[in-house]
Amino acid sequence: MALVQPIRTSSRLSEADINFVFLAACSDWMSGEPELRLNGHVLSVFEQSDQTYSCKELAERSPGPTSFAEFSINTGKEHGAFYLPDEAWVQPVLEWIRR
Repeated sequence: MALVQPIRTSSRLSEADINFVFLAACSDWMSGEPELRLNGHVLSVFEQSDQTYSCKELAERSPGPTSFAEFSINTGKEHGAFYLPDEAWVQPVLEWIRR
């Protein structure tokens, strides 16, 4: 599953100064992988109408990502909200990157 690769990368690298942006990445699949932990600076974005959801639970079970931020969008497009760049998530992601 391609969507989970950034989370697995964050977990395995254990680097404090790497930035990760997760777009619609967290869902029920995580419960089957309790060893996953977030590391680095993490931004999570999810669509409220999608089957994916907040990564907050994963962040809380992690010893501590360097930083964790998250926001949701509500376009009604489910997972399709991330198929093309959309101002609803692109601009906030760019602002987070430039911080």
